[in-house]
Amino acid sequence: MSEQADLTQSQLFLDDTWIAAQRRLQRCWYPAEVHPEPVLRPEEPWEGTVLVLYGTVLQVGDTYRMYYATYNPPRQSLVCVAESDDGLRWRRPVVGEVEYQGSKENNIVLPGPVHPSVTHDPDDAAAPFKMVWYEDTAIRAATSPDGYRWTRIDTPLVSPVGDVQNILLDKVDGEYVILAKPFETRQRYGARIVGFTRSADFRDFPRLDIIQQPDLIDAPAVEYYGMTAFPYAGLYLGLLWRYNGLPDFIDMLLTWSYDLKEWQLPTAREAFIGPAQPWNSMWSSSASGPPIRIGNHLWFYFGGRSRGHGQNPLQYGAVGLATIAVDRFVSLTAGHIEGQVVTKPMTWPGGDLQLNASTTRHLTSHPTDGGGTLFVDVLDSAGQQIDGFAVSNRAEFAGNVPSRHRGSAQKEARAGVVRWGEGRSLNELAGQQITLAFSMRDSHLYSFRSSG
Repeated sequence: MSEQADLTQSQLFLDDTWIAAQRRLQRCWYPAEVHPEPVLRPEEPWEGTVLVLYGTVLQVGDTYRMYYATYNPPRQSLVCVAESDDGLRWRRPVVGEVEYQGSKENNIVLPGPVHPSVTHDPDDAAAPFKMVWYEDTAIRAATSPDGYRWTRIDTPLVSPVGDVQNILLDKVDGEYVILAKPFETRQRYGARIVGFTRSADFRDFPRLDIIQQPDLIDAPAVEYYGMTAFPYAGLYLGLLWRYNGLPDFIDMLLTWSYDLKEWQLPTAREAFIGPAQPWNSMWSSSASGPPIRIGNHLWFYFGGRSRGHGQNPLQYGAVGLATIAVDRFVSLTAGHIEGQVVTKPMTWPGGDLQLNASTTRHLTSHPTDGGGTLFVDVLDSAGQQIDGFAVSNRAEFAGNVPSRHRGSAQKEARAGVVRWGEGRSLNELAGQQITLAFSMRDSHLYSFRSSG
């Protein structure tokens, strides 16, 4: 994979794809930070006590739009829409499409669907919005010209299936991709698992192929309840909903793939988003689609509930927010004894080398609170040092740069840039095959990339 990688995108250290050799380093994983209060709570009569974000958050123009469902037994599920200008303060627009208790003054867009998931395809001018949901052991769908007025498709897309499904927000190679729970998974496989299907026309989806199921690292009572996925930096990241049967709660694991078929998980199965507040103490499930990028952070929206899977009638559910700095899912970390990592060969495309890294003692400290070191040498295809880019001319990175800066094009171009002796840039080696050798102490390396 490394030979074909687009080096103008961030290269992460989720696995050993880029690592030729290393010593005295540790791969460290980081959870997202759950914000204390929900961003959307059940407030309207039709919402009952539970908002279910088996739904989607996406950006339409300058506005963020959220599709969520109500769960208020014995009443039917209702698909609703909320909008926001900043991702924090959400309003319920009056859609005027569905009557509730004699009035259409509400934000309901569709009655009935369970677990709605929405994709936005601007290439389809007639019906850019598409929704899938679970109904009667099948994935059913609807299309819309504006995301407010929906027309149901008569025939199911996939049948039979289980009761959880998510559609990727972005098409993959021109095809729509759905991740879903295969039918009767507990009877056939002994646990809930995740399957995959894709279609070019949003009508003909083949049977699901299994892509995620518990393994020997998982506890015996663990099942995989559902999953969302999105493109990120040349690969696919996913949030896998881990159902812990004993005790009864659902959290989420970070997972990744290079082809949407073969998925990997960290060996240490620590939650990426899990119980953090009373309102999500027993259940956390992610919105479909990618996180929203705000400045140097990724915003993940998720549904949280206060009671377990088997305690639905008494639960409270709301929509929460968890954030993490761009690229900072995992790091190669050195302690007080210096460590090294040497990358596999790459053909440098030109541009500066930019790092997402930290040499500060604490990740939340001030950028000038130093203590660690991080040096970069450049080697040729034979592993020999390149004059002007190694030893006495080696580059030094210092500080805490979470990502490319989003404030202006000028600041973004400078953030995390590495220069060698006399201000030399890696752009001088454009088109050459090189390897990068990082020497680190008390520091963290999250990703590297070319500025292009």
